[in-house]
Amino acid sequence: MNETCESAVELEMLASGMAKQHENYLDALQELIDNSVSAFVKSESYFENPAEPINLSLMFVRGENTITTYISDNGPGITRNNLQTEVFRTGNKEISEGILNNVGWGLKASLAWFEESLKQRNLGNQSDWFTLITQTETSDCLRVDGPITGDLPITDDVESDWDVGIPNRYSDLLEADHGTRVHATCARDQFDDDVWPSAESLGTKVQYIRERLGVMFRRLLSAHEDNQIAVSYHDLETNEKGSFDVVPIWLEYDDDESKKAHEFEVKISNGQRYDVQYEAGTLDIDAMTAKAEEQYPDLLTQSGKFRYRYRPSQNRQGIDIYANGRLLMTSVFEEIFDLTRNNQYNYFGGILQILPKGETSEVPTDNKKTRLDTNSELWREIREEVSNDELLPDGRDYRRNISSGGASAPENEEPTAEVTDTEATSWTFDDDEEIFTMHNGYARKAVSELQTLIKEEKGKDTFLDATVTSPPYFDLKDYGSDDTNEVGQHGSYIEYLDELRAIFEHVYSITNEDGSLWVVVNTFRRNHELIQLPFDIARVCQNLEQGMECSNCENTVLRGVEVLDGPGTACPHCGGSISSEASWILQDIVVWNKNKALPYTKEGRLRNVFEYVLCFSKSSEFALEMDRIRESHPSTFKRWWADYPERYHPLGKLPENIWEFEPPTRGSFNGGVDVFDHPAAFPPGLIERILTLSTDSGDVVLDPFAGSGVTVAQAEQMDRKGIGFELNEEYCESYPELKDHLQEQQTTAEAKPTQEKLDRLICGLRQTKYARELIRTLGGELGFAKLSQLDIHSVFLVSRELGYQTVGQDVHGEMDLLLIVDDETTARTALEYQKSAEESTTLQPCSGFGMKARPIVLTTQEFLTEMNDGAYTHLPEDLYVYENGRHYVYAEEISFSDWTGMNENMEWTQRFAGDEFPPIISNIGVEIDHPVQSMETLSRSLSGDHELWVNTSSGDSEHTVIESR
Repeated sequence: MNETCESAVELEMLASGMAKQHENYLDALQELIDNSVSAFVKSESYFENPAEPINLSLMFVRGENTITTYISDNGPGITRNNLQTEVFRTGNKEISEGILNNVGWGLKASLAWFEESLKQRNLGNQSDWFTLITQTETSDCLRVDGPITGDLPITDDVESDWDVGIPNRYSDLLEADHGTRVHATCARDQFDDDVWPSAESLGTKVQYIRERLGVMFRRLLSAHEDNQIAVSYHDLETNEKGSFDVVPIWLEYDDDESKKAHEFEVKISNGQRYDVQYEAGTLDIDAMTAKAEEQYPDLLTQSGKFRYRYRPSQNRQGIDIYANGRLLMTSVFEEIFDLTRNNQYNYFGGILQILPKGETSEVPTDNKKTRLDTNSELWREIREEVSNDELLPDGRDYRRNISSGGASAPENEEPTAEVTDTEATSWTFDDDEEIFTMHNGYARKAVSELQTLIKEEKGKDTFLDATVTSPPYFDLKDYGSDDTNEVGQHGSYIEYLDELRAIFEHVYSITNEDGSLWVVVNTFRRNHELIQLPFDIARVCQNLEQGMECSNCENTVLRGVEVLDGPGTACPHCGGSISSEASWILQDIVVWNKNKALPYTKEGRLRNVFEYVLCFSKSSEFALEMDRIRESHPSTFKRWWADYPERYHPLGKLPENIWEFEPPTRGSFNGGVDVFDHPAAFPPGLIERILTLSTDSGDVVLDPFAGSGVTVAQAEQMDRKGIGFELNEEYCESYPELKDHLQEQQTTAEAKPTQEKLDRLICGLRQTKYARELIRTLGGELGFAKLSQLDIHSVFLVSRELGYQTVGQDVHGEMDLLLIVDDETTARTALEYQKSAEESTTLQPCSGFGMKARPIVLTTQEFLTEMNDGAYTHLPEDLYVYENGRHYVYAEEISFSDWTGMNENMEWTQRFAGDEFPPIISNIGVEIDHPVQSMETLSRSLSGDHELWVNTSSGDSEHTVIESR
């Protein structure tokens, strides 16, 4: 019986306005959660004697452009009559059914918000509109599908949808025969912006939601020992997934004796009565985080802090308001106390609990039921009572002094960065000198002059695409220059850092918006202590203006130290807005494993064999060209790579963030000149990788501390335009010899397999394995204990397209899968096979292969008829056979004519009758020199290489070979 819900016309007119009731994803999500909770919690009496436990599951599945939220509960469910006549009626905003549920607007407004986020971005299709599934103990499972402005059809017999979006570990929900499930999809960028926007990981964002629910529903979670709210997630792009239980987060105070507590009754003019319980004090956030870290270590950030509520900052100080089943408001301060926020109250917190009394059923809220009505008589009475002097918060100052980073300067010492007379005596560039080469000059002065020169000649302020350098170490290495202006050879460590800041600030000002800065640097020892130079340089580059200034309290804070966000974040001292001049953004840190070490190796210390490579960008939108450096030979993969091709990128494996490049040996002579006669020369391979990642042909590359000039010479070898500054004149004079030497070293190395070859091989493996996994999944969906019970005697895999993203974003191939069943198979059974096969393509593992697959179920006679009539034209004559699910090597070659003949006399089915998997016949032939699996059962000989053949219906054949190592 198919019916529709009433009020479709109303919703079509009102949905857009209803969506505006919610400001962000978290508001819309809360409405859906409240809707489930209210099915149990009709009044505060629930907490006195909860008869039944609440089980609530939230599942977040994030795709490329959308994220779907699945909310499931074990409530009583919704009857057909209520579903048809009540649930989707807009009704009266004031009518409630359960103290958290606004029948008139709540559910509908939330669903309207989800769908509006899709419409605004031209996203969404039929599968993205909301779905509501419900059943009661005495009724069948019913389903309503969106959009919210559509007909809202009610569908029967949808038991197969009951478990969608619920992980297997939540057996109570899976086994429940009553409850409601809501599936709602919104735009991914909306979700990412609204939920912990500084995090990219879906797991981190879900932890924020988990903590938020643990704060808001702590009383509910503690009311019954079996009450449970669970959150799960799955990022389809990264395959990141996980599940957590929401845990109640309770307050702990520094000193219970000094905690303020007060209980009182409020009776308002209409006769409504309320018990109010107030407690507040100085929170012991350290004790709260320590407890959480011990019991639920994954709840906190990596630095051991809460994400949502309990952090010592001005915008989080204040009390929480509990009413109607959960916390309705958090961090209330100025709205209830006659005080102005400031940092002395950073650790102040508490709770105000409002409970209806007598005949009073609930606490008055706004029309969305998400906040107390602060214009109500009740609120005014509470505010007057709690604002008494003895209940006002006590504060204490948590402000800290700010330093500029790096080692501490002596008291009252001001860092200096003045340009000396020596710096200003000469111009670095001769009038007739080529810009793109090595120049003898002081880095800070030369970069400034370069800016002036380019401005005059090109009329541009920015022109650099990448800077790759290693600054001189502070008072440690002798770089062969007698110039007193050499960075690091004079003044204090603070002055040294300030000189670097000035240089990198100049570099920043002439770098294009998509440009980058790479700094190769190491720690060093001074006075028996390790000096963390790489991290001091990182702080310098992230704070070119020596920090960010708060416009309210005028404190200066360091980005990357005290705040992790850029401009627009809140000051950790007062909560005011922070303004900042632009600075470098630290994107990544790579470890360069060099296997050698200079300048020291001393007894009693570990051998120092690595340096840090700091990668900065000018823009937050900066992205490295990672595909260019992928390792494209299978010998670099793990031994089981051929068994799991879906886990390997078609273009190869990304290198790890530990790079191995051996430094060039001093004494590499060219024409009698020691071209690498420098105490810290770069290996050309290191520069090649950096420039491959971050620049294109024709880009401009700078090294302000060029040394022997490897960066400049390597840039030129790669068709980039290199500029280098070096104080040591001898290095500048010998630069031509170094450049010639590198040119001679650019010999043809061992031929590497191209990414195109690996692409074909990996995608071919994915398709042959996909066919196997589809059969496995199909057998499970149909309920067979053994795959041999399937009526399928042959699987024809016809590859239509093959290659990285040849079909679409993250879709690397297209294929037909012809599932040939016995002629005795009934039409009903064949139809069931077809439906289950199509559904299997949407399930794991098939959905994770990045393949577009079209399963077609045909009886043997139907298949032969289509082939003979020319209805199916994509299958070539020459084919390859894969036996018993072995997808990485074909067993034999066969023609379609041979298969037809063997099928007619039953030889084909008899031959494979004892196999678990039906044979796969394909137009692609894969032969992998498998590093683990034995090939002894094959009757044919193998080449010992990795090979792929692709035959087409036109008679063409393509052969790809990657030689094994």
